[in-house]
Amino acid sequence: MKTLTLNIDETLYDTLLVMLQGLPKQKIEIIEETKNEITDINQFAGTIHSFAAITDAVQWQNEQRSEWE
Repeated sequence: MKTLTLNIDETLYDTLLVMLQGLPKQKIEIIEETKNEITDINQFAGTIHSFAAITDAVQWQNEQRSEWE
């Protein structure tokens, strides 16, 4: 046997699965795997340091606004 790995858009997944299930069961083994996507943003709490370099928030904000003038 050989292994084939596919990344399939969700809109095609069911159609392809039905097609594969139509093949002889003795000649194909369907192993479904899904990636566990992170959906809870709280898992990143305290780990994102986007504004760590900003020491004076008011000064930084004024600098950002000066770009609009």
